[in-house]
Amino acid sequence: MNVTYSYIHPEALDDVQYTVAGTVGTTFVQDQNAYFPWVSGSLYRVDRNGQATRLSDKPSVDRGELNGLIDRKDTTAAYPDVSFAGGFFEAHWPHVHEQDFEHVRYTTLQEVRADFVPEVNSYMAWIDGSEYAVNSGSNFVQRLNARPVVSLGARSTNIGYDRPVRVDVFSVTDKNVVVRYSFHSNGTYVAKEYYVDRPGVLYYNQTWQVWMVAIDGTSYVVAFDSDNFSDPSATIIHAPSGAVRPQYSVPSTSGDGLPPAVVPGRDNGTGTTPAAPSGIPGRTPQGIPGRNPVPQAPPAKNCIPGRPC
Repeated sequence: MNVTYSYIHPEALDDVQYTVAGTVGTTFVQDQNAYFPWVSGSLYRVDRNGQATRLSDKPSVDRGELNGLIDRKDTTAAYPDVSFAGGFFEAHWPHVHEQDFEHVRYTTLQEVRADFVPEVNSYMAWIDGSEYAVNSGSNFVQRLNARPVVSLGARSTNIGYDRPVRVDVFSVTDKNVVVRYSFHSNGTYVAKEYYVDRPGVLYYNQTWQVWMVAIDGTSYVVAFDSDNFSDPSATIIHAPSGAVRPQYSVPSTSGDGLPPAVVPGRDNGTGTTPAAPSGIPGRTPQGIPGRNPVPQAPPAKNCIPGRPC
């Protein structure tokens, strides 16, 4: 192909413009039925009449479906075009092979057996890290962004080694609570969500001044709406909004700081009637008039020193 190069040469008084003629070799590309040269970084197409056209990109040719890659360096699309037939997903992967004067486009086929998942009534499979699904009785294939979630509701125990993703107080009745453990378990194709409830009884921690509950050997601080508690050593779970916080009553004591005395002859809440003591433990024996008198010392005698009385 004959080419003419234009140049500008700057001089002191003026710029000098001139041209240089030359020839450039061309290559015949059968797919395009034309000749192609690269001239100064630009690609030209020369038809059989000798008409040259500068191109903004290489032309493309489609080779259809091949058995494998033309070259392992060929680019591949991020996702295939997937269809479903006869219990198999067919993934058609688009590729581009770069030649000097054209893009060679082609596809390769990958077949993947589908599994039927009854929880979602679909055939599903994983293809190159992405999950694909087709509803039973349909041929419409979907690429999923995440596993479908199946709700199992309440269970008596967790599945396998599942660990709870959340622990909360589900209900509060006086000091009786129900602690709910919520689980999210990823299976091969679906995620299963369920919960396990455990009953417990609140007890008051006077050091922290909070209500707590112990479930399966783990103690939790139960935070109510009005609580403002923070301690890195504590595991805090939250009561439902609006739940009534139990009132804590300080145990009563006697005036001297000792527990209330047991009253003889009465049932003091122990289910037994204690016998009357001769005194109150920890206090000076006083005796009870007419009952269990405190023994008194005999009166002193007038004895002569050195002689028996």
